[in-house]
Amino acid sequence: MGLPARLGVKIVQPNGHGLSIAGRIVDDLGAEVVRFKTNPKGMTSVSMEPKPQRTYYAEVMYIYQPQRVPLPKADTEGLLLSADAISDTTRLALTIRSANGAVIDSAYILIQQHGRVVDEQKIIPKNGVARLSLPMMSWLPGLAQITLYDALARPQTERLVFVPQFMAPVQVVMSVNKTRYQPRELANLNVNLTDNRLPALAALSASVTDAGQVPDDTAEATLPAHLLLTGELRGRIENPNQYVLKHAAQTRRALDDLLLTQGWRRVRGTPETERLGGVSLRGRIVNAKHQHLPGAQLIVAPNAGQSSIKSAGAYQQGRIRLAGMALADTIRLLTQIADRQLKNMSAKEAFLVQEGPGKEWESGKLPVAPNGSTWRAQLEAARIRQEAIADFYRDKWVKVLKEVTVRAQKREDRPADIQQRSLHNTADAVLVFNEKSPSSINLYEMLQGRLAGVRVTRTSAPPGATQPPGYQVSIRGSTSFNMGTQPLFLLDGVPIQDPDGTALMQFNPSDIE
Repeated sequence: MGLPARLGVKIVQPNGHGLSIAGRIVDDLGAEVVRFKTNPKGMTSVSMEPKPQRTYYAEVMYIYQPQRVPLPKADTEGLLLSADAISDTTRLALTIRSANGAVIDSAYILIQQHGRVVDEQKIIPKNGVARLSLPMMSWLPGLAQITLYDALARPQTERLVFVPQFMAPVQVVMSVNKTRYQPRELANLNVNLTDNRLPALAALSASVTDAGQVPDDTAEATLPAHLLLTGELRGRIENPNQYVLKHAAQTRRALDDLLLTQGWRRVRGTPETERLGGVSLRGRIVNAKHQHLPGAQLIVAPNAGQSSIKSAGAYQQGRIRLAGMALADTIRLLTQIADRQLKNMSAKEAFLVQEGPGKEWESGKLPVAPNGSTWRAQLEAARIRQEAIADFYRDKWVKVLKEVTVRAQKREDRPADIQQRSLHNTADAVLVFNEKSPSSINLYEMLQGRLAGVRVTRTSAPPGATQPPGYQVSIRGSTSFNMGTQPLFLLDGVPIQDPDGTALMQFNPSDIE
């Protein structure tokens, strides 16, 4: 509120295609703020400055019928991020403003591509405004995700921009030996790669899909358009290839409007009750008849090796919420349900029905049942929505199966092709651990004294050392893959580097079979 902002607009017809139409934005007093006209794909963007105490609406006239849509309410405080990758395709211009010109110590910008951090900046605004200009020449082509954090590392807003391809891509020419094949007939593919007209060496993988089984916008997109753009956006995208192939200023502006609408993501707006940090567990406690058990107690503790135990009592309707659990990575939680007197209840007496994020807790009052005409109107509205935005409802033909049991015979021998490229031969000894096995504090202790010729000894840390004491593992009479007496550890086929005898302490012994 009180800051100039760029607002993305998209108007979609009932058939799912964008609509080119004129409209305007007005406030609650009826005053016109700005006019707009969408492009042939139904998108555009306008600049406006929300005023205090005002609410805003978008108005269009469609088939002689006025449509009035309320706009999201503007925030009274916070940070605003503006990104410009259109004016200069080699540099990204960022502008950060704070509401009401408030003085803030610092803010942080994090830029990622495909989960990889490409740039991070600390910003110290002056008079509530900061501007940055970042080079994009070294970034990968495709989408870049820009996230703005406040001084306490809380995300404030996020934006996607498109980085053009500055270098000519490797040319890939693929051909097949026949134009038509019989079912299950062998197809020979010839792939030719050239980089600047010279042969290129590459490691390739292929995925073959029946084009008739995927939505038309996905099948229409070329591989570069899908990998660089459409694969990370929501909704149906009309003529996606033009955004990647054409580099005119008008196309870049249309692409930015696409990212403002179908690439926008909300990182703020979490309810205050959920801002407890860590991992949250929520749901309701019910008995075998699915009746609520208010007053029941839920006790949660991480698996072996952790000492943090948390508990919470169920509210009315059996609702329970347990937040603030400091957990990292994948971990198994042990839960126990008790009654009001903290007497343990069995799984047959009570169990937890877990709920995902975003589930609102209903009030205690029962809603009034709608009449038949209301139900029919809601069903018809749902049908129109599903036909208008098909890819949001791509699973409407999916059928939910009952419990399915898959049985297969375990292969004792490894396939020949696996043996050829494996680092080891058939096992000389196998140890199997299950819930009946004695517990061990780490993987070194699990090996100690259980394998002939393998010696596991505890080592003490040298005086003044900061690292904890470790273990020394050696195999009698053999040289390891590492050209020494220390063995090579493979966890699910992945080598574990263990230079100081402490690497295996990072893994939970109860996860090893």
